[in-house]
Amino acid sequence: MKKSIFAIGILFALAAVPAGATPVNLQPSTLSLAQILQKHVRAVGVPLRTIRTSLTVTSTVEEGLTGSIRTVESGTDYRSDHTRGDLHTARGTIGGVAWRQNTNGFVILASKIHNEDAINAQARARLDRGDLAGATLLGTVSDPVSAYVVRIDPPGGRKEYLFYDTTSFYLVRTERMVEGQEIDTSFSDFRLTNGQERAWHIRLHDSKQRNISDFHVVSVTNGIAVTPAMLAIPAPASNHLVLGSSSAEIPTSFDSDRIIVHATLAHHPVNFLLDSGSSTVLLNSDVARAVGLKIVGSMSETAGGRFSAGYATLPKLTLGSVVLRNLVVQTAPFEEVRADGSPIAGLLGFDALANGVIHIDYVKHRVDLLDAGVFSPPANARVLSIADGDEVPMMQADVAGALGTTFIMDTGADRSMLFRAFVRAHSAVLKDHGLGRIIQMAWPASESIGGVGGLVSVGERQVSSLGIAGFSLPPWLFLVPVHAPGFEHEDFDGLIGQDILRFFDVYLDYPHLKVYLVPNSRYLARFGTPSGA
Repeated sequence: MKKSIFAIGILFALAAVPAGATPVNLQPSTLSLAQILQKHVRAVGVPLRTIRTSLTVTSTVEEGLTGSIRTVESGTDYRSDHTRGDLHTARGTIGGVAWRQNTNGFVILASKIHNEDAINAQARARLDRGDLAGATLLGTVSDPVSAYVVRIDPPGGRKEYLFYDTTSFYLVRTERMVEGQEIDTSFSDFRLTNGQERAWHIRLHDSKQRNISDFHVVSVTNGIAVTPAMLAIPAPASNHLVLGSSSAEIPTSFDSDRIIVHATLAHHPVNFLLDSGSSTVLLNSDVARAVGLKIVGSMSETAGGRFSAGYATLPKLTLGSVVLRNLVVQTAPFEEVRADGSPIAGLLGFDALANGVIHIDYVKHRVDLLDAGVFSPPANARVLSIADGDEVPMMQADVAGALGTTFIMDTGADRSMLFRAFVRAHSAVLKDHGLGRIIQMAWPASESIGGVGGLVSVGERQVSSLGIAGFSLPPWLFLVPVHAPGFEHEDFDGLIGQDILRFFDVYLDYPHLKVYLVPNSRYLARFGTPSGA
């Protein structure tokens, strides 16, 4: 990711919505690709190498909220603080370490698995240096702008269309695909800045105009005095979690191993699904309004389907003796019920879990929240390191000899999944071993599972073996989405759901980025004593 507001990177990261099909009504170009790029570089100019520090202030309108971005740069380091209404987030890079801070003040180090945008930025930079490898001139268009259209499709990156204005030769538009959706980005109001003509107005929108984000540079000040504090990774915000002791039992009930957490919100009892696969706490928007919460912002998101979301702040959420205060949550038209028909109000995800160790006992149907500062893992546990750069725990799994490093440990998933990119990459060993085909023959109608916003069509696939944390499991039946890029997202290998986790005592230690697994009586009864135990 680029660090300068003019390099698109920060803006894309802050508004990661998505463009894509080949532009239509193309006409032949009278100029060659080399000529167009030479004119582009000449028109834009060369950045001044004498500028080492700067402060850029940008006004923003996104997700229905007005705000501002304040970006401090010093050499290759930067810090960008983003305010939208009462919400604050930040991100930056210091000493080569990329980080971000979410709306609840949690600081997350970058997972380094999402490289598509960085690869494309490098490809654009190579074009500016005259390297035409991998770039194709498609022709000219007159709509939506009069421009020369160049396609790039770098290995490991995205197919992207670049629109160079036929008069100014500035890059005035890009189109690309992200997770099956389209994003168009337009650049305007070019001003001479640090030796180059750069866009002071950047506008992003998806193809259906559901999400529109506007960024207007207000000022650029060069040569500022930068102190270490101005670039430092911020300390985590005040702890939302009040535990009160070294451990506390969370009131729960188990619906076929779905973990239902019983909470109190504004004196009202509400149920949440304990969902480590959720990067946020999600609350049904109708419930939020019913208890008097103010919903701010408006955005369109995609998981199981397209849905509208907003933000709300919970003054107090009580889980037995555990109290969460001033927690920013996402609101959406979430619809889910327990086995007895009673409603589930939302998902209890990262922001409610990240300050402690979650112990799940699937046999005793019990969940405890443990103080991470004094937690001592069980002596007979096997440990897995996890990454949380996407605010979900990512773990390794060996699927029929194919190693996946970005499986999401998902307590909210009834069934484990293999995502299509992982299946395609390892098609030779991930062939169905019979049961998936039998199920498909017995039930030829499309099978669907529920996701936030709608249903996801899935198929079944039995793999020959499964290995997690040194435990060897027999042939396993996974779900595989048919076509759901918004559900799968990018760069993930799949989900490890409760159909696997239920065979273990699970200790999810977010603060130390570890998962500890202890085989329980279900494991021993079905698979026997694990080797090396």
